[in-house]
Amino acid sequence: MNARLGPTPSRLIAGWTALSCLIVALGGILAAPAADTLYVDNTRNCPGGPGTVPESAFCRVDSALNSFIGGANRVIALMGQGKSYTEQIKVSPSDSGSVAQPLVLFARGAVTIEGADTTTAWTARPADSASIVILWAAPVLAAPSFACRQVIMRHSVTNIDRRYPELDTVLTAIPVGKSHYDAAKLTVFVNFDEPSRNYAGALGHLCIRKPIRILASNVVVDGFTVRRAQFDAISAGDSAVLGDPSYTGGVSIGNCTVQESGVSGIVFARALRSNIRNNICRDNTKQGIFLKSAMVESCTVVGNTCYSNDDHSAEHSGSNGIRVGNFTGPTSGNHVIEGNRTYDNEDTGIDVQYSNNNVLRYNQSWLNHDHGFDHLKSSGTRHVGDLAYANDRTGFSVEKDAPNTEVRNCVSSDNGRAAHGQDYELEVIGGARATFAGDYNVLWRPSRSSSVCGNWNENQDSILVAWRTSDNQSVECDPRCTIDSTCFGTVPRFATA
Repeated sequence: MNARLGPTPSRLIAGWTALSCLIVALGGILAAPAADTLYVDNTRNCPGGPGTVPESAFCRVDSALNSFIGGANRVIALMGQGKSYTEQIKVSPSDSGSVAQPLVLFARGAVTIEGADTTTAWTARPADSASIVILWAAPVLAAPSFACRQVIMRHSVTNIDRRYPELDTVLTAIPVGKSHYDAAKLTVFVNFDEPSRNYAGALGHLCIRKPIRILASNVVVDGFTVRRAQFDAISAGDSAVLGDPSYTGGVSIGNCTVQESGVSGIVFARALRSNIRNNICRDNTKQGIFLKSAMVESCTVVGNTCYSNDDHSAEHSGSNGIRVGNFTGPTSGNHVIEGNRTYDNEDTGIDVQYSNNNVLRYNQSWLNHDHGFDHLKSSGTRHVGDLAYANDRTGFSVEKDAPNTEVRNCVSSDNGRAAHGQDYELEVIGGARATFAGDYNVLWRPSRSSSVCGNWNENQDSILVAWRTSDNQSVECDPRCTIDSTCFGTVPRFATA
């Protein structure tokens, strides 16, 4: 590898030393709760308390939050082994911790925060008097905030959970694979994709709750399974509060499994200097992890696994493993996206849009149904040691409005697998070429062509791979090679992926 990798080794060592100290300290908190820990157990009689020992646990998280006195009791342990909590957890600004003493919410045991209610009360009715389409209806709790935004059913043929997102439309226009919540009737209607099946008595999940919302600073959330959210499963900041300039800061989301959300898995909407680490984000309707809006800066996304995020009711839903930025930028960004694994997502593994000056390093992105890495309206993205493998389209795609992008010490192999188009291992389009920099990469297309620079797309653009004029150290060879001394792509990180 060459020397142009970003921070110097001494700075990296210092940074990792500080991070290691934080992890060790946090590990001590989670492994052995201190005397100021408050306990929550939803099998206890309400309201419970005072919560200072498991035997006097509160029955709800909000009761524990409301019991805080001064700076004490900054750790809340949700107890359970295989337990599900149906509470909507909201951490308000007044619950903020400090850098020295953050507010910690952690799972003591296998604890699930459940965003859905179950129902078997399905009744059939025609979509209209002239239609043979059958809609199935079920009642929903009578609360405005409990609008059902998604229905989840087990498909009888595939035995896989099938998600039916909410469509805000008239009742008779609900397409196959969608649902519609009628607030006036407190009823959800679904056009299932198994028309011959009788759904009477079938078990369904009505996604009606927002499981964890963080509006405070210096908060740690650790170790939960969060599933079937109404919208986003875990969110920090709240972009829905118009005119509110406040940010959250110092938020850490770690070691959680987030799945089947109505929108995205983990979302930072207004967050500074926060981190998302070691989570599994799968089967969410939109993004697995989303650094959203122009008010998310200097965050770290490290060691997460994001896969199978997809809105199955839409052919091109834009569901990515990790998305950095939104359509409201550009923002300064300054994020570090490191050591993540993204695969089998409907769109791109890691997508950078409207977010500038981000560093992506040592990520693996494979078998996604668009690109491995994509860049749009974002400047100054730096890739170091990333892997793109076997994605449907391009391994690394740099759009015309993504200047100052760098790709160094990376591997792109066997991408462009989609039958409808043979894309490149590395593409740099239009105006982005003049400021693009790349070197010391391994690019490989094993069978469909002898060159990664061929005219493979319908535009017949023979100079699409722009690094050829300045990239003297990159090689075109199988990254699994072990003999050829000119091919350096033998690092186990790449070979085993």
